[in-house]
Amino acid sequence: MSHTPSTTTSVLSDRIACVRVLCIVGMIYVHVPGIADTAAERILDVAAPFASLQAFIVESFGRASAALLSLLSGWLCALKLTGGSISSMAPRADKAVDAAAALGMIMSRVRSTIVPMVFWALLTMVVYAVVTLFRPTFLLLEGETLAVTFWRYLNTILFLTEAPHGPTLHLSFLRDLFVCFLLAPVLIAVLKRHAVPLVVAIGIVYIADGTSVIILRPLILFAFTLGLWGALRGVSPTALDGTTGWWLALACLSTLGVLIANAGHLDALDRLLETVGLDLRESVLYPLARLFVSLSVWCVSAHIVRQPAGQLLRRQMPWLFATFCSHFLVLSVLYHGAWLPLAGSAGTGPVFFLWFLCAPVISLIVAYTAVRLVHQWLPELSPIMGSRLGGGGGGSGGTGVPTVALPASSASAAQSVRAVAGGLVKGAGIRAPVAPVSARGSVPGPGASATSSSRDRVASRRDPEKAPV
Repeated sequence: MSHTPSTTTSVLSDRIACVRVLCIVGMIYVHVPGIADTAAERILDVAAPFASLQAFIVESFGRASAALLSLLSGWLCALKLTGGSISSMAPRADKAVDAAAALGMIMSRVRSTIVPMVFWALLTMVVYAVVTLFRPTFLLLEGETLAVTFWRYLNTILFLTEAPHGPTLHLSFLRDLFVCFLLAPVLIAVLKRHAVPLVVAIGIVYIADGTSVIILRPLILFAFTLGLWGALRGVSPTALDGTTGWWLALACLSTLGVLIANAGHLDALDRLLETVGLDLRESVLYPLARLFVSLSVWCVSAHIVRQPAGQLLRRQMPWLFATFCSHFLVLSVLYHGAWLPLAGSAGTGPVFFLWFLCAPVISLIVAYTAVRLVHQWLPELSPIMGSRLGGGGGGSGGTGVPTVALPASSASAAQSVRAVAGGLVKGAGIRAPVAPVSARGSVPGPGASATSSSRDRVASRRDPEKAPV
């Protein structure tokens, strides 16, 4: 492969950093509280264009973010475990897994992923416990025994056997990604000998929407395994850069199919697939949309990384992980504490759409402020809350992606810290950065649940317990 500027280690690392920020933005959009429960009925309604715009962003950019992040994590993980580098795209199927690197990676993931996950889950539980003194929340459900309640609380924090509906649901992504890292050496060993059968088997579980206590969302394992496989085969991450237009077109078409199904226009086909144990959305439409949107975002990032917008995105890296962990709690507090008292209810008009669009910016600003304050006054707490200022966090620059494989991203983060710190050291004022925007979902209000997919929203009759992030 020729080493053009777009394939250098520095540019590719910065590109991955940009994609990680975009993916977190997309995941925030999935969890924006207050999207009307009747939004599905207004999709493609000319009288409610903003509802359709919200749905399009969520069902395309938002739903694909977890898959793309997982795939990148798998790709980088395989490079790490086999002694590779993003500057070399040579096949690695003949390289043995470095046991020491695997152990070090797992320990790093515990510090940089699991500890912040538990911290933010516990903090969320404390906040909701206080709210419960004044109004009902998800913490109290009628008819539950003490044992059932205790186990539900334990899963709300650690996600041992399931991811209960609630304000910590998004953190279960970190749990599944951590399990993928645990399984990585075994997956690599199987991929070297029986790659196609393994990928097909995991793909079938994903398409069938199966779950287990090992992996709560098979999408994460499937995308992670594809990333491992791509690295082992030496697939170039820039191979599709010249096909951006095609993927964007397919992404729009597949997302339109999801919206049409959500509006109830494909119910007959959905019932037909149910006879063979499949779901139109989860088994057909979502997989296609996630594939095409993920490829679109990755290809578009090749253009963004060269622009000022790329530098802006990379500057968010030190507080990006804290933003992901805290966004659901932050947005829920603002929505129930400010929006509802002032506006009275959610809606599908332009004002609510503005709240929707600004949700990632708000989450980034709050996380930035918290990270800066904690770093200044309680530096020991910084890595626990997911801060990456000063290289904290045990070597993870985002949601589970090992920064040891991203030297330039780490450098970008360091430059960002120095640039921001210069204006913040003086005085006590906190200057918030300008951040990217983009999300969707419902938030658990009093006695309500966290965001669910359109399948749970429109066709909850099958299994209302399942709710993809």
